[in-house]
Amino acid sequence: MPVTVEWDNAEKTIVRMEMVGAWTWDEAYAGAESGYALLEEVGYEVGVIIDFSRGTRLPPNAITSARHMIQRRHPRTGLTVFVGANNLFVALWNTFSKVYALFAHQQNSVFADSVKQAREILSRNAPAGAGDKTA
Repeated sequence: MPVTVEWDNAEKTIVRMEMVGAWTWDEAYAGAESGYALLEEVGYEVGVIIDFSRGTRLPPNAITSARHMIQRRHPRTGLTVFVGANNLFVALWNTFSKVYALFAHQQNSVFADSVKQAREILSRNAPAGAGDKTA
């Protein structure tokens, strides 16, 4: 399956979306919906890892599709860490950020070289009470 989404940890503080091979935007949208269903299980903000490291290419219409995904962003989506983004993705994201500054700001995202580094970033930036079953 080109796009998979699951909890990254038992505490349910991170959702990981993995993009494998030649994925499509329709598969990414379906994955996002699966992620939103996970976020509905909890009552707090959750960090997100989107791992492109095993993807083969970025599908066409990236800027339009990214805008659509951000417009539908779940309210419990916290910091998003993009892993393994290639130079084209970074360049497109920078262009998107300039053209759609408000949407890009709402995304609250950073880049990482590995899933391990993404987890460390999210751990340092976890909101107070996230994953606390008594909160």
